[in-house]
Amino acid sequence: MHQQTIMIIIYIRESTINSIDVILPYANMVFDPRIIFYQQMRGYTFSFSVNGRTLTVTRTDDDKDQEGWFYGFNLRAYLPTEEIPDFTSTVCTYWGLDDEEVPEDTTEVIFHPSVRTIQEQAFDGCTYNTGCRHTD
Repeated sequence: MHQQTIMIIIYIRESTINSIDVILPYANMVFDPRIIFYQQMRGYTFSFSVNGRTLTVTRTDDDKDQEGWFYGFNLRAYLPTEEIPDFTSTVCTYWGLDDEEVPEDTTEVIFHPSVRTIQEQAFDGCTYNTGCRHTD
């Protein structure tokens, strides 16, 4: 039997500086660099690096000279022992989280088996989507 991949949401708080460290619940976690998208975060880009239980988040977009970011956001994280999704793909797994929006470049959405309700704004920024499927 195939073991279900476990995804953990890591909250990144708002910041008044362009780089912050976040303490992680597990060492060497692997992150999907596509933030769980919120309308207010359009245009923001970030880099992420992990060293043990520390995640460093750095703002990298053209407006990075404006200090920090005004809204907190979430990242999808996986234990290094899990089967890790391909983050370079335009296929995205939708988890049905509050305020979750799929990345803008998504062409196909896979609904996680736990999804029972699709949030109203889930596809607001997604203009390339050509298909959706539900997994068992």
